[in-house]
Amino acid sequence: MKLKKVLAALLVCMMVLPMAACAEGFSGTITGITSNDVILNNIQTVMGDFLAANPDLKLDFQRSTVEDLDSKINLAHVSGQGYDYISVNNSSVKQFVAAGVLEPLDPYLEAAGIDLSEYYSESLLEVGKVDGVLYAIPQDPDCRVMIYNKKVLDAAGFEAPKNQEDILKICEALCHDGVYAFARQFSSLGTVYNEGSFIIANGANICREVDGKIVGTCNTPEMIKSMQFWVDMIPYMPQDMNYDETQVHQMFVDGKLLFNIYGPWMINDTTTALSNLEYGVDYALIPVPGDVPNSSIAGGFWVGIGSGSKNKDATWATIQEMLSPEMICKMQFAMPGDGRCYDMAPYNTEIYQPFKQALTGAQPPMPYSTNFNKVCDIFYDYFNRVVVGGEDIVEMMTLCDADINALFAE
Repeated sequence: MKLKKVLAALLVCMMVLPMAACAEGFSGTITGITSNDVILNNIQTVMGDFLAANPDLKLDFQRSTVEDLDSKINLAHVSGQGYDYISVNNSSVKQFVAAGVLEPLDPYLEAAGIDLSEYYSESLLEVGKVDGVLYAIPQDPDCRVMIYNKKVLDAAGFEAPKNQEDILKICEALCHDGVYAFARQFSSLGTVYNEGSFIIANGANICREVDGKIVGTCNTPEMIKSMQFWVDMIPYMPQDMNYDETQVHQMFVDGKLLFNIYGPWMINDTTTALSNLEYGVDYALIPVPGDVPNSSIAGGFWVGIGSGSKNKDATWATIQEMLSPEMICKMQFAMPGDGRCYDMAPYNTEIYQPFKQALTGAQPPMPYSTNFNKVCDIFYDYFNRVVVGGEDIVEMMTLCDADINALFAE
Protein backbone atom coordinates (compact mmCIF):
# COMPACT_ATOMS: atom_id res chain seq x y z
CA MET A 1 0.00 0.00 0.00
CA LYS A 2 1.30 3.43 -0.88
CA LEU A 3 1.32 6.23 1.68
CA LYS A 4 -1.70 7.97 0.14
CA LYS A 5 -3.79 4.81 0.70
CA VAL A 6 -2.82 4.75 4.37
CA LEU A 7 -3.79 8.40 4.75
CA ALA A 8 -7.09 7.80 2.94
CA ALA A 9 -7.91 5.01 5.36
CA LEU A 10 -7.12 7.34 8.24
CA LEU A 11 -9.54 9.96 6.92
CA VAL A 12 -12.28 7.34 6.76
CA CYS A 13 -11.49 6.44 10.36
CA MET A 14 -11.83 10.06 11.42
CA MET A 15 -15.25 10.36 9.77
CA VAL A 16 -16.98 7.17 10.89
CA LEU A 17 -15.65 6.12 14.28
CA PRO A 18 -18.37 6.53 16.93
CA MET A 19 -17.83 8.89 19.83
CA ALA A 20 -18.40 7.77 23.40
CA ALA A 21 -20.16 10.11 25.80
CA CYS A 22 -17.68 12.65 27.20
CA ALA A 23 -17.02 13.19 30.90
CA GLU A 24 -18.34 16.54 32.09
CA GLY A 25 -17.92 19.03 34.92
CA PHE A 26 -14.20 19.79 34.66
CA SER A 27 -12.69 23.25 34.69
CA GLY A 28 -9.36 25.04 34.91
CA THR A 29 -6.26 24.66 32.75
CA ILE A 30 -4.41 21.41 32.17
CA THR A 31 -0.76 22.05 31.45
CA GLY A 32 1.06 19.42 29.48
CA ILE A 33 4.42 18.71 27.90
CA THR A 34 5.20 16.42 25.00
CA SER A 35 7.72 15.97 22.21
CA ASN A 36 5.05 14.49 19.96
CA ASP A 37 3.84 16.83 17.22
CA VAL A 38 0.93 14.47 16.60
CA ILE A 39 -0.52 15.43 19.98
CA LEU A 40 0.18 19.13 19.59
CA ASN A 41 -1.24 19.30 16.08
CA ASN A 42 -4.36 17.24 16.68
CA ILE A 43 -5.41 17.47 20.32
CA GLN A 44 -7.68 20.52 20.08
CA THR A 45 -9.56 19.05 17.11
CA VAL A 46 -9.69 15.44 18.25
CA MET A 47 -10.69 16.40 21.79
CA GLY A 48 -13.27 18.90 20.50
CA ASP A 49 -16.30 17.06 21.87
CA PHE A 50 -14.63 16.58 25.25
CA LEU A 51 -13.75 20.28 25.44
CA ALA A 52 -17.24 21.26 24.30
CA ALA A 53 -18.67 19.18 27.15
CA ASN A 54 -16.28 20.98 29.49
CA PRO A 55 -16.31 24.60 28.27
CA ASP A 56 -14.43 25.86 31.33
CA LEU A 57 -11.53 23.45 30.76
CA LYS A 58 -8.49 24.50 28.72
CA LEU A 59 -5.59 22.43 27.40
CA ASP A 60 -2.25 24.23 27.40
CA PHE A 61 0.41 21.89 26.01
CA GLN A 62 4.07 22.79 25.51
CA ARG A 63 6.34 21.22 22.94
CA SER A 64 9.82 20.00 23.78
CA THR A 65 12.49 18.28 21.78
CA VAL A 66 13.11 14.69 22.78
CA GLU A 67 16.57 15.71 23.97
CA ASP A 68 15.23 18.40 26.32
CA LEU A 69 12.07 16.64 27.49
CA ASP A 70 13.44 15.08 30.67
CA SER A 71 15.24 18.22 31.85
CA LYS A 72 12.15 20.39 31.30
CA ILE A 73 9.97 17.97 33.23
CA ASN A 74 12.46 17.83 36.10
CA LEU A 75 12.93 21.61 36.21
CA ALA A 76 9.20 22.24 36.33
CA HIS A 77 8.82 19.70 39.12
CA VAL A 78 11.56 21.03 41.39
CA SER A 79 10.38 24.61 40.86
CA GLY A 80 6.87 23.73 42.03
CA GLN A 81 5.43 24.34 38.56
CA GLY A 82 5.05 20.70 37.60
CA TYR A 83 2.98 19.76 34.56
CA ASP A 84 -0.41 18.09 34.88
CA TYR A 85 -0.09 15.90 31.79
CA ILE A 86 3.36 14.45 31.18
CA SER A 87 4.51 12.60 28.07
CA VAL A 88 7.25 10.29 29.34
CA ASN A 89 10.01 8.71 27.29
CA ASN A 90 9.79 4.99 28.01
CA SER A 91 13.34 4.89 29.37
CA SER A 92 12.66 7.72 31.85
CA VAL A 93 9.75 6.32 33.86
CA LYS A 94 11.84 4.90 36.71
CA GLN A 95 13.97 7.98 37.19
CA PHE A 96 10.86 10.19 37.31
CA VAL A 97 9.26 7.92 39.88
CA ALA A 98 12.44 8.01 41.97
CA ALA A 99 12.32 11.82 41.82
CA GLY A 100 8.65 11.92 42.82
CA VAL A 101 7.55 13.45 39.51
CA LEU A 102 4.73 11.02 38.64
CA GLU A 103 1.44 10.21 40.36
CA PRO A 104 0.38 6.55 40.86
CA LEU A 105 -2.39 5.70 38.39
CA ASP A 106 -3.82 2.53 39.94
CA PRO A 107 -6.43 4.40 42.04
CA TYR A 108 -7.79 6.12 38.92
CA LEU A 109 -7.97 2.84 36.98
CA GLU A 110 -9.68 1.06 39.86
CA ALA A 111 -12.25 3.84 40.26
CA ALA A 112 -12.99 3.70 36.52
CA GLY A 113 -13.14 -0.11 36.51
CA ILE A 114 -10.44 -0.33 33.85
CA ASP A 115 -8.17 -3.38 33.51
CA LEU A 116 -5.42 -2.40 31.08
CA SER A 117 -4.12 -5.97 30.88
CA GLU A 118 -7.15 -6.80 28.72
CA TYR A 119 -5.86 -4.55 25.95
CA TYR A 120 -2.11 -4.02 26.49
CA SER A 121 0.71 -6.54 26.60
CA GLU A 122 2.22 -7.12 30.01
CA SER A 123 5.68 -6.18 28.74
CA LEU A 124 4.42 -2.70 27.74
CA LEU A 125 2.60 -2.18 31.02
CA GLU A 126 5.70 -3.20 32.97
CA VAL A 127 7.60 -0.28 31.45
CA GLY A 128 5.22 2.08 33.25
CA LYS A 129 5.48 0.30 36.60
CA VAL A 130 7.86 0.63 39.53
CA ASP A 131 7.61 -1.94 42.33
CA GLY A 132 4.33 -3.14 40.88
CA VAL A 133 2.69 0.31 40.89
CA LEU A 134 1.60 1.83 37.57
CA TYR A 135 2.77 5.40 36.95
CA ALA A 136 2.53 5.69 33.16
CA ILE A 137 0.41 4.18 30.39
CA PRO A 138 1.63 3.35 26.85
CA GLN A 139 0.24 6.16 24.72
CA ASP A 140 2.53 6.22 21.68
CA PRO A 141 4.69 3.09 21.99
CA ASP A 142 6.66 1.64 19.16
CA CYS A 143 8.54 -1.47 18.23
CA ARG A 144 10.82 -2.47 15.38
CA VAL A 145 10.18 -4.88 12.53
CA MET A 146 12.32 -5.80 9.53
CA ILE A 147 11.73 -4.34 6.09
CA TYR A 148 12.86 -6.46 3.16
CA ASN A 149 13.20 -5.61 -0.51
CA LYS A 150 10.34 -7.74 -1.81
CA LYS A 151 10.81 -6.71 -5.42
CA VAL A 152 14.45 -7.82 -5.43
CA LEU A 153 13.80 -11.03 -3.49
CA ASP A 154 10.80 -11.96 -5.65
CA ALA A 155 12.80 -11.47 -8.83
CA ALA A 156 15.49 -13.83 -7.49
CA GLY A 157 12.96 -16.46 -6.38
CA PHE A 158 13.32 -15.92 -2.62
CA GLU A 159 10.52 -15.82 -0.08
CA ALA A 160 10.60 -13.69 3.04
CA PRO A 161 13.28 -14.99 5.43
CA LYS A 162 11.87 -17.02 8.32
CA ASN A 163 15.04 -16.97 10.44
CA GLN A 164 18.50 -15.47 10.55
CA GLU A 165 19.93 -18.42 8.65
CA ASP A 166 17.61 -17.58 5.75
CA ILE A 167 18.91 -14.00 5.78
CA LEU A 168 22.47 -15.27 5.43
CA LYS A 169 21.54 -17.55 2.51
CA ILE A 170 19.82 -14.70 0.70
CA CYS A 171 22.84 -12.45 1.25
CA GLU A 172 25.21 -15.11 -0.08
CA ALA A 173 23.17 -15.25 -3.29
CA LEU A 174 22.29 -11.60 -3.87
CA CYS A 175 24.92 -9.40 -2.20
CA HIS A 176 27.21 -8.57 -5.11
CA ASP A 177 27.62 -5.75 -7.64
CA GLY A 178 26.84 -3.07 -5.06
CA VAL A 179 23.90 -4.81 -3.40
CA TYR A 180 24.21 -5.02 0.38
CA ALA A 181 22.41 -6.70 3.27
CA PHE A 182 22.22 -3.92 5.87
CA ALA A 183 23.71 -0.45 6.22
CA ARG A 184 24.66 0.61 9.75
CA GLN A 185 24.24 3.98 11.40
CA PHE A 186 26.93 4.31 14.05
CA SER A 187 25.62 5.37 17.46
CA SER A 188 25.23 3.64 20.78
CA LEU A 189 21.42 4.04 20.93
CA GLY A 190 21.09 3.14 17.25
CA THR A 191 23.04 -0.07 17.79
CA VAL A 192 21.05 -1.05 20.88
CA TYR A 193 17.70 -0.43 19.20
CA ASN A 194 18.45 -1.53 15.62
CA GLU A 195 21.05 -4.28 15.67
CA GLY A 196 19.74 -5.01 19.15
CA SER A 197 16.38 -6.02 17.64
CA PHE A 198 18.06 -9.18 16.38
CA ILE A 199 19.52 -9.75 19.83
CA ILE A 200 16.07 -9.62 21.46
CA ALA A 201 14.75 -11.88 18.68
CA ASN A 202 17.24 -14.54 19.79
CA GLY A 203 16.15 -14.30 23.42
CA ALA A 204 19.29 -12.44 24.51
CA ASN A 205 19.61 -9.34 26.69
CA ILE A 206 22.44 -6.94 27.39
CA CYS A 207 21.60 -7.09 31.08
CA ARG A 208 18.81 -8.32 33.32
CA GLU A 209 17.47 -7.68 36.77
CA VAL A 210 18.25 -10.55 39.13
CA ASP A 211 17.09 -10.42 42.75
CA GLY A 212 16.61 -6.68 42.50
CA LYS A 213 20.05 -6.04 41.00
CA ILE A 214 20.94 -5.37 37.36
CA VAL A 215 23.66 -7.70 36.06
CA GLY A 216 25.33 -8.07 32.67
CA THR A 217 24.10 -11.01 30.59
CA CYS A 218 26.16 -10.66 27.40
CA ASN A 219 28.23 -13.82 27.80
CA THR A 220 25.35 -16.19 27.06
CA PRO A 221 24.75 -18.62 24.18
CA GLU A 222 21.90 -16.43 22.92
CA MET A 223 24.02 -13.29 22.83
CA ILE A 224 27.00 -15.07 21.31
CA LYS A 225 24.75 -16.40 18.53
CA SER A 226 23.41 -12.88 17.98
CA MET A 227 26.90 -11.40 17.77
CA GLN A 228 27.93 -14.13 15.35
CA PHE A 229 25.04 -13.14 13.08
CA TRP A 230 26.45 -9.62 12.76
CA VAL A 231 29.96 -10.94 12.23
CA ASP A 232 28.57 -13.11 9.41
CA MET A 233 26.90 -10.03 7.90
CA ILE A 234 30.15 -8.05 7.59
CA PRO A 235 31.10 -9.40 4.11
CA TYR A 236 27.68 -8.31 2.85
CA MET A 237 27.72 -4.78 4.25
CA PRO A 238 29.37 -1.70 2.71
CA GLN A 239 32.92 -1.03 3.81
CA ASP A 240 32.00 2.54 4.72
CA MET A 241 29.39 1.41 7.21
CA ASN A 242 28.24 4.70 8.68
CA TYR A 243 25.17 5.96 6.78
CA ASP A 244 22.45 8.37 7.77
CA GLU A 245 18.80 7.36 7.46
CA THR A 246 18.25 9.29 4.23
CA GLN A 247 21.09 7.42 2.53
CA VAL A 248 19.88 4.07 3.84
CA HIS A 249 16.36 4.63 2.52
CA GLN A 250 17.63 5.72 -0.89
CA MET A 251 19.83 2.61 -1.13
CA PHE A 252 16.75 0.50 -0.43
CA VAL A 253 14.69 2.32 -3.07
CA ASP A 254 17.49 1.87 -5.59
CA GLY A 255 17.53 -1.89 -4.98
CA LYS A 256 20.96 -1.71 -3.34
CA LEU A 257 19.82 -2.76 0.14
CA LEU A 258 17.99 -5.97 0.96
CA PHE A 259 17.02 -5.47 4.61
CA ASN A 260 16.78 -2.89 7.33
CA ILE A 261 15.06 -2.18 10.63
CA TYR A 262 11.78 -0.32 10.20
CA GLY A 263 9.74 1.67 12.75
CA PRO A 264 6.03 2.59 12.62
CA TRP A 265 6.85 6.30 12.50
CA MET A 266 8.09 5.71 8.93
CA ILE A 267 4.67 4.64 7.61
CA ASN A 268 3.23 8.13 7.27
CA ASP A 269 6.52 9.95 6.70
CA THR A 270 6.22 11.66 3.32
CA THR A 271 9.79 12.98 3.48
CA THR A 272 11.44 9.59 3.12
CA ALA A 273 12.21 7.96 -0.22
CA LEU A 274 10.38 4.87 1.04
CA SER A 275 7.06 6.73 0.74
CA ASN A 276 7.28 6.33 -3.05
CA LEU A 277 7.27 2.54 -2.79
CA GLU A 278 4.20 0.30 -2.81
CA TYR A 279 3.72 -1.99 0.16
CA GLY A 280 3.37 -5.63 -0.81
CA VAL A 281 4.95 -5.03 -4.21
CA ASP A 282 8.21 -3.14 -3.71
CA TYR A 283 8.69 -3.96 -0.04
CA ALA A 284 7.16 -5.85 2.84
CA LEU A 285 7.51 -6.00 6.62
CA ILE A 286 7.94 -8.99 8.93
CA PRO A 287 8.73 -9.38 12.63
CA VAL A 288 12.49 -9.51 13.12
CA PRO A 289 13.52 -13.14 12.45
CA GLY A 290 15.04 -15.04 15.35
CA ASP A 291 14.64 -17.95 17.74
CA VAL A 292 11.87 -16.20 19.71
CA PRO A 293 8.87 -15.49 17.43
CA ASN A 294 7.32 -12.03 17.38
CA SER A 295 10.01 -10.44 19.52
CA SER A 296 11.03 -6.83 19.20
CA ILE A 297 12.52 -3.89 21.06
CA ALA A 298 9.89 -1.58 22.51
CA GLY A 299 10.29 2.16 22.67
CA GLY A 300 8.16 5.26 22.41
CA PHE A 301 6.26 7.39 24.90
CA TRP A 302 4.02 6.73 27.87
CA VAL A 303 1.71 9.23 29.59
CA GLY A 304 1.30 10.07 33.25
CA ILE A 305 -0.02 12.64 35.71
CA GLY A 306 2.39 15.01 37.43
CA SER A 307 2.49 14.49 41.19
CA GLY A 308 2.34 18.24 41.66
CA SER A 309 -0.73 18.65 39.47
CA LYS A 310 -3.42 20.87 40.96
CA ASN A 311 -6.05 19.43 38.62
CA LYS A 312 -5.47 15.69 38.77
CA ASP A 313 -9.04 14.53 38.21
CA ALA A 314 -9.43 16.64 35.07
CA THR A 315 -6.02 15.46 33.86
CA TRP A 316 -7.03 11.83 34.35
CA ALA A 317 -10.31 12.44 32.49
CA THR A 318 -8.33 13.94 29.62
CA ILE A 319 -5.91 11.01 29.51
CA GLN A 320 -8.75 8.50 29.73
CA GLU A 321 -10.51 10.19 26.82
CA MET A 322 -7.32 10.32 24.73
CA LEU A 323 -6.60 6.63 25.32
CA SER A 324 -9.94 5.35 24.07
CA PRO A 325 -9.42 3.25 20.90
CA GLU A 326 -11.46 5.75 18.87
CA MET A 327 -9.31 8.65 19.99
CA ILE A 328 -6.07 6.79 19.37
CA CYS A 329 -7.15 6.23 15.76
CA LYS A 330 -8.16 9.85 15.33
CA MET A 331 -5.01 11.18 16.98
CA GLN A 332 -2.88 9.47 14.29
CA PHE A 333 -0.28 7.97 16.61
CA ALA A 334 2.44 6.02 14.81
CA MET A 335 1.09 2.81 16.32
CA PRO A 336 -1.25 1.95 19.18
CA GLY A 337 -0.47 -0.06 22.28
CA ASP A 338 -4.16 -0.92 22.76
CA GLY A 339 -4.81 -4.15 20.86
CA ARG A 340 -8.40 -3.16 20.06
CA CYS A 341 -7.15 -0.51 17.66
CA TYR A 342 -5.87 -3.14 15.24
CA ASP A 343 -9.49 -3.94 14.38
CA MET A 344 -10.07 -0.30 13.40
CA ALA A 345 -8.92 1.83 10.49
CA PRO A 346 -6.18 2.67 9.75
CA TYR A 347 -4.46 0.08 11.97
CA ASN A 348 -6.43 -2.84 10.52
CA THR A 349 -4.60 -2.45 7.21
CA GLU A 350 -1.97 -4.93 6.06
CA ILE A 351 1.04 -2.73 6.72
CA TYR A 352 0.33 -2.60 10.48
CA GLN A 353 -0.07 -6.35 10.99
CA PRO A 354 3.67 -7.11 11.44
CA PHE A 355 3.73 -4.45 14.15
CA LYS A 356 0.70 -6.01 15.82
CA GLN A 357 2.55 -9.33 15.86
CA ALA A 358 5.82 -7.86 17.10
CA LEU A 359 4.11 -5.81 19.79
CA THR A 360 2.95 -8.97 21.57
CA GLY A 361 6.56 -9.77 22.47
CA ALA A 362 8.06 -6.28 22.43
CA GLN A 363 10.20 -5.41 25.44
CA PRO A 364 12.77 -2.79 26.41
CA PRO A 365 16.34 -3.52 25.31
CA MET A 366 17.34 -3.82 28.99
CA PRO A 367 15.98 -2.93 32.44
CA TYR A 368 15.68 0.82 32.61
CA SER A 369 17.79 2.65 35.14
CA THR A 370 19.63 5.94 35.57
CA ASN A 371 22.61 4.15 33.99
CA PHE A 372 20.73 3.33 30.78
CA ASN A 373 22.82 5.52 28.46
CA LYS A 374 26.06 4.36 30.08
CA VAL A 375 25.10 0.71 29.53
CA CYS A 376 24.32 1.52 25.88
CA ASP A 377 27.78 3.07 25.50
CA ILE A 378 29.49 0.07 27.09
CA PHE A 379 27.70 -2.41 24.84
CA TYR A 380 28.29 -0.26 21.76
CA ASP A 381 32.04 -0.28 22.43
CA TYR A 382 32.27 -4.06 22.72
CA PHE A 383 29.86 -4.64 19.84
CA ASN A 384 32.13 -2.63 17.55
CA ARG A 385 35.26 -4.32 18.86
CA VAL A 386 33.74 -7.60 17.71
CA VAL A 387 31.98 -6.59 14.49
CA VAL A 388 34.40 -3.92 13.23
CA GLY A 389 37.60 -4.83 15.05
CA GLY A 390 37.34 -8.60 14.65
CA GLU A 391 38.02 -9.36 18.30
CA ASP A 392 36.85 -12.59 19.96
CA ILE A 393 33.11 -12.65 20.75
CA VAL A 394 33.30 -14.56 24.03
CA GLU A 395 36.17 -12.47 25.35
CA MET A 396 34.45 -9.19 24.47
CA MET A 397 31.08 -10.24 25.90
CA THR A 398 32.79 -11.35 29.11
CA LEU A 399 34.46 -7.93 29.41
CA CYS A 400 31.16 -6.23 28.60
CA ASP A 401 29.48 -8.05 31.49
CA ALA A 402 32.32 -7.08 33.81
CA ASP A 403 32.00 -3.39 32.89
CA ILE A 404 28.22 -3.43 33.31
CA ASN A 405 28.50 -5.15 36.70
CA ALA A 406 31.14 -2.65 37.81
CA LEU A 407 28.86 0.22 36.78
CA PHE A 408 26.01 -1.01 38.97
CA ALA A 409 28.37 -1.77 41.84
CA GLU A 410 29.35 1.90 42.12
